Amino acid sequence: MDNISGLGFFKKARKKGLILFFLWCGIILLFIYPGDILPWEYMMILILGTLLLANTIFVWGIVGRQIAEDYRKKEAHFRELWENAPVAYHLIDTNGVIKDVNKTELKMLGYQKDEMVGKQIFDFVLPEQKNKARERFKKKIKGISIPQEPDRQYIKKDGRPIYVIIDDVFEYDEQGNISGVRTTMADVTDTRVLEIEKQQIQEKLHQAEKLSSLGQFVANIMHELNNSLNGVMGFSKIASGLKPEGEMKNYIEKIYIHAVHSANIVKDLLKFSRADKVEFKKIDVKEVILSSLELYEIEMSNKNIEKILDIQPQVPEVSGDFYQLQEVFVNIILNAIQAIEELSQSEQVTEQKIKGNLRVKLWYDERKNTVYASFSDNGCGISEENIQKVFEPFFTTKKTKGTGLGLAVSYGIVQNHNGSISVTSRTGEGSTFIIELPIMH
Repeated sequence: MDNISGLGFFKKARKKGLILFFLWCGIILLFIYPGDILPWEYMMILILGTLLLANTIFVWGIVGRQIAEDYRKKEAHFRELWENAPVAYHLIDTNGVIKDVNKTELKMLGYQKDEMVGKQIFDFVLPEQKNKARERFKKKIKGISIPQEPDRQYIKKDGRPIYVIIDDVFEYDEQGNISGVRTTMADVTDTRVLEIEKQQIQEKLHQAEKLSSLGQFVANIMHELNNSLNGVMGFSKIASGLKPEGEMKNYIEKIYIHAVHSANIVKDLLKFSRADKVEFKKIDVKEVILSSLELYEIEMSNKNIEKILDIQPQVPEVSGDFYQLQEVFVNIILNAIQAIEELSQSEQVTEQKIKGNLRVKLWYDERKNTVYASFSDNGCGISEENIQKVFEPFFTTKKTKGTGLGLAVSYGIVQNHNGSISVTSRTGEGSTFIIELPIMH
């Protein structure tokens, strides 16, 4: 904007105005002098008219400068409010491309302005929510009514996710068409994390109560049941030694097989009911994972399941029992194999889609002093209805396999290691189990 002072502007305008005035008078006298009035009268009329015109132009020039200055100040004021608002703001076009973003949002996400402007807002949404966010945006632009989204997760520049609540306001062009969207975002991460932690604590307490009740019940009946099963297996072995023939031999073999299966159930129940203290030793979780995978190496190969390892080097040791942790990992690996097999046998899956994979990841979070192990498969997944029950005793979705105790036992083992186990899943897409273990002090 022009920085000329009012006095300087007036002096320059007066000088130029006088020159233009005399030129104007000369032109009038030479070309358009009417001749029926005296020259000095004509000159007076001309001077007065010219002064009136010059005064009007001068006044409007000052007014215009003042209006422009007021506009600039108001624009700067509103820009300051926009940049430093207590909530994050961004402006996007109808394609979701960011046109402007305020300092509050840049600080919230950790980016510079040139790192966001010109990119789609969906590039900063949690990958798992990106498609859903894009579809919601398209529906809004088309005027389709959709329910309010409770919250959405964005990814900060350092990779950490945050929970935000968003509110959109449309901008319209002169024809009444939507030309852009102004969005406010409020960071509710702390509140959301507290809610999640509270829910997890309640679920753990509920699970612990169930485990305690069942453990007491199981402890009262296991010995009697185990003695009976040992008798059935023993006598069936004796009967087999008598070399029976025909149908009798088949029946005796079936008796023995079913007795062994029942004995395995009893074994799991005994593990489940015992409250033995774990003798903590230094454990390399990487070795436990690799030894667990080795047990199913051949089966995974035969079933066309690819093993994908993502193991962080130099993960600290944890405190625990090698074989109990191995049992946890084995249960999860076996579940993954069976889930992939179930999906591959589904009528909805073609031969080209049955390539299974089990992705195993191990890493250490120094900030939390915790080792994480995750097992992700692309199997049949777990429904939203059942995912809350997977760690409950005797719960299983397998029609002919499993006792429904594997994950319940695993849950108890991890708890005894002062850790935690959780699962996320989507039907038809797979599941991910995450085990958290504190490092050894």
